[in-house]
Order: sequence, then C-alpha cells, then structure tokens
Amino acid sequence: MALSDNYLIRGGIEGRERLRSIARVMSPTTLAFLESFPLAPDARCLDVGCGGGDVTLALSRIVPRGHVTGVDFDGSKILLAQQEAKGLGIPNVDFRTEDVTAQPQTDDRYDFIYVRFVLTHLRDPGAALSRFFDQLKPGGTLAVEDIDFDGHVCYPPSAAFDKYVELYSQSARARGCDPCIGPRLPSLIQSAGFSDVRVGIVQPAGISGEVKLIAAITFDAIAESALKSGLETSDNLRATSDALYEFAQQQGSFMSVPRIFQCSGLRRQ
Repeated sequence: MALSDNYLIRGGIEGRERLRSIARVMSPTTLAFLESFPLAPDARCLDVGCGGGDVTLALSRIVPRGHVTGVDFDGSKILLAQQEAKGLGIPNVDFRTEDVTAQPQTDDRYDFIYVRFVLTHLRDPGAALSRFFDQLKPGGTLAVEDIDFDGHVCYPPSAAFDKYVELYSQSARARGCDPCIGPRLPSLIQSAGFSDVRVGIVQPAGISGEVKLIAAITFDAIAESALKSGLETSDNLRATSDALYEFAQQQGSFMSVPRIFQCSGLRRQ
C-alpha cells in the first residue's frame, strides 16, 4: 500500500499551510537538533517527508557547499517547495516526488538523512529505517523526530482537546499506524543496523502564539479521514473544531504539541 493511500492528514495546498505553522513552532528545537551534528559544509543530505521544504532549506544553509534533496509523496507540496526554493535563489537543493514505502528512485548515497513526522504514518517503519540505512554512506548519520501523541499537555482541562487526542489516535491506529511511536524509535533504529543511538525529548508549548493553534488546525486536517472511517459525525467534528479554536484564544490557556522524540544513529560500515 502506498503512503498516499494510508496518510491520515490532509495534503495539498491546505496541508502546506499547516506545515508552515508546524515549521515555525518547531524551528528552534529542530534547528538545535540539526546543529548538534558535525555536518561538513559539503555534506550531501536527504530530507525524507520534506513537505513544503522548510527543513530542506534550513539544511541547505548548514551545508552551503553541499546539497540537500527533499522527497515527499505529495506532488503538490513538492511543486510549492520547488517554486519557493527557486524564488529564494537557493542553488543547493532539489525536490522530487517519492513514496517512502517504495524503493528509492536513485542509487544516491548520503552523509545525513533527516526524517520528521513520517515513521508514525507507516505500517512498517522498520522497513523504512532499513532503506534509510542502505541510503547512507559508511559513517553517515540518520536523524529522526517523531511523536508520542498521548504525551500532550493542556490546561485547564478541555473536553475538546481530549477528543482531539483521542480521535487522532483512533484514526491512526485504524490505519495500522502508531501515533505514539516516539518511545519505540531507539529500538527500531538499533534493529535497522544503526549504532551510537542517541535520544532526547522536546515539547514546544505556550500560553500564547501559534503553538496554541496546532491542535485545532491538525484536527481540521484529520476530520475528513475520521469522517470516512466512521469514527465521528460531521456535526460533532465541527463542534470540536470550534471548541478547539475557542480554547486556543482563551486567556491563560496552556497547550503543547505532542511530546517529540529526537533520535539519531550512525551507519558505521
């Protein structure tokens, strides 16, 4: 089954705008993660599940004499990424449409592979990690960020927020995916052949700003999938969405994104 047949969250241009919000919220912790690796200025990098290319472009600045390839199954997002990179005059990136559940389209090998919020959507994340291992040069590094969706923080208690977490998790599991893959990542990475596995946890949160909208816009992005799966009615989905936006605007309410595991591993040979 192709990833496009199994992906929970709405794609296309609307999906790109959601990814922009997530990229802005995640930028400080993701950049710190990327900058923790001793990447050579001429390194060749792969950004798997690149979406609209936000991290791809960030990596291109870290390896100014190298090259970064972004791949994603959503062709509309790839087109937008290509246009944005061209408009910014960034020469050391390219983008292509590619399904992570299929064999890579090229025999290219990389010094660094980055994967954010992809493995949680796969029925067989171990197989994907094995392919990433094969795509790395000896001495190359894999870096993964992914979620533990049960690990949210919300105050004061919100029935709408609880419903969002429940429905997202139900929808993911109905597709054979793991919305709480984060704690499994270190063992999965080790099982794929990587050594020197490292793990850390980050969790952007706040009482103001864009981070408080992530729950609402993500809920809207999964509503169609939840409706098609028969997990909820359109009226209930609309009511929960309205309540999430209202809660985000509430003075003093506190919200986080899911707990995020940052893991890495090395291909020694």
